This record gives sequence, C-alpha cells and structure tokens, in this order.
Amino acid sequence: MQRCILIIAFLAYFVCAAADHADFTVCKKRSKLCLSVAHSEDTWNDIRTRMLQVQLPDNTTTTVRFAEVIVPFWIKFWSISSEERLALPIEKSACFKDARDWVKAIDPPLYPRQNVLNLGLGDAGWMTNCLLNNWITRPNVTTVEADQMLKTITKKYFGVYEDPLHRIVIEKPLTALQKLKRGAKFDTIIVNVCDVFTWSYISCSPSTWANKQFVEGLFCNLKSGGKVLYTAPVIDKDKKFVKLFEKRFRNNCTYSRTVVEWLVICTKP
Repeated sequence: MQRCILIIAFLAYFVCAAADHADFTVCKKRSKLCLSVAHSEDTWNDIRTRMLQVQLPDNTTTTVRFAEVIVPFWIKFWSISSEERLALPIEKSACFKDARDWVKAIDPPLYPRQNVLNLGLGDAGWMTNCLLNNWITRPNVTTVEADQMLKTITKKYFGVYEDPLHRIVIEKPLTALQKLKRGAKFDTIIVNVCDVFTWSYISCSPSTWANKQFVEGLFCNLKSGGKVLYTAPVIDKDKKFVKLFEKRFRNNCTYSRTVVEWLVICTKP
C-alpha cells in the first residue's frame, strides 16, 4: 500500500511539472554552442523556474542555471507570451548551498569593504548574484567575462546588474589578469569560468586557462593573505592542474566537497 502511494505521488509530480519551454535561443557559430533561456512550472509546489540551457557541439543539452521566477497571482504563466515571461523578475536573493559555501569561505568583514575579482559568468550569474545580494556590506566586485552574449543574457534574464560596486569587463581572464596586476590588489579572486556541468567539454577545457601563466596571474593580483577560490568537478583526474596551484601557493590550499564539485581555496602567504 505504501509503495502504491509513493508511486502515485511520484507520477503526480511529473504530471504537475510542465516540460521545459525555451522562450529565447541564440547560437554561436564559432563554438557551435547554443544558449537558451527556458521556463518550467511545478504546479504541485507552485514554483515557476527560469533556466539557462546550453546545447553543446555533440547535441547534448545541459542546464547550467536555475532561478525562481516571481509571478503575480493574477498572471497565468503559460497564457502570456514568451516576451512577457522573459520580462518577469527572478528571486535574486536565493543563494543555493554550493554558492553559500563560496560566500562563507570569503567571510568578509563589515569594514573595510572587500575588493573581489570574479573571473567569469560561467554559471549564468548564480555566484555573482550571491556576491551582490547576500552581504550586509557589499564587496567591491569586478567581474571579467569573455563572452558578450553571456553578459547580455545574465543581465537581461538572470538578475545580474552593474552599479558603482559592480562592473563587468569584457575580456579574456588571462588577459585581464596580466593588465590588472599593475594596479590595486584583490582580497579575493573567484575563478568562475565554467559551470560545473560543461567543465570537461572542449567548450570549457581547464587546459585553455588553468596553466602556469594563469596561476601566476592569480597569485600576483592577490594581497598578502588574500584567497583564490575555484571549483574543480574533476579534481581527481586533474592532478597536474591542482599541483600548479599547490606549488605557487606553497601548499596553502584546502579542499572541501560540495554537492557536485570540489571547492578549492588557496591563500597567498
């Protein structure tokens, strides 16, 4: 009897959860990647979700970002147009466990304001929103993103914004590190180049940016005692990659397991 109840509940969930519906799609000819902003509805829990989906060159599709959509009670979600759904705001304060681990690791004091370098919008602004909306005293954040298209999508559909305490620079991460090291140093650098699901694909291979020159750039841009944070879903396979950080930071690195990845924190001596 109990098994029957569980099966019925399981089936009811999928009946109540509408299939993903893409309301916006754009493709990049050079990398053969397509980005889609899709929506779904879970009427069982009364939740509407916006997602950023990536179609990879091998035609597999993965979802790299979820955000809850704020829908006024008088609006029927699927009765409005795609443009109207895309115009609905999202819940920006939501900061899921993995991103909360990052925020906790930075642990900024109330004063003085921290200077943070955020390399990439690889998670469609998930971590960026946590940086902008979850501290009493916001840090001064510079985000570097190589892809203008991703910047546009995250600002238009996923709640990322620019203001005097947050600017987004369109630049390759390594180039930005080389330019920035002549200026002010950072309290924290976050390596957020890839989302955790496309890390191992050619579109986001660690070998293209996680090299000796890149690690040196991170080290030179940190203040003494500053931290660099990065995720490594395949850390067990990338021994060479990890050793680059351990050697430059003189083994001042810690590793903690999150839901789908490793959170690695290295501190400059």
